[in-house]
Amino acid sequence: MGVPNIENFSPITGRQLGENGVINTADELKKIADNSEAGINTGGEPVSATNRLPVSTAELGNVTATIAAAGKQSNIIDKRGKIMTVVELDDWTAADITFLGCSTAEGTFRPVYDDYGNEATAIVSANTSVTLARLALVLAPVNYIKIRSGHASAEVAQAAERTLTLSLSR
Repeated sequence: MGVPNIENFSPITGRQLGENGVINTADELKKIADNSEAGINTGGEPVSATNRLPVSTAELGNVTATIAAAGKQSNIIDKRGKIMTVVELDDWTAADITFLGCSTAEGTFRPVYDDYGNEATAIVSANTSVTLARLALVLAPVNYIKIRSGHASAEVAQAAERTLTLSLSR
């Protein structure tokens, strides 16, 4: 059986392609950009034998999410075409953070789960910055999100208004 060839895996889904499957990373990224109004900067040269992955300078930006006093969910964050990489929070009533997502700002926000059925969760505490590297691919296709205090099964009200700083990149 042996070790699978990494070239047989989609960089977007991480799933192995069929025997005759051909993948081009630039094409995969373009598909995402085409489905996003904001688009994605794939940059660089097309993928080839000498250029395995296009590289470009990331555009970084910070946005804030606010959870009202006694609230459990933040305002809507428009992250179309962006990857959320870091959450910074100051005061915080003890709770994990989870995410609600929707394809439109006006739609119904639902809990975000990975393809194994696990709720997208970050373990946080007051006065910390938390990287979301593990969740980046799970949250990438979600256009609009809300940050939730607690889980789908048990939301946690925050004792006071909370402001979270989110780092977004392309």
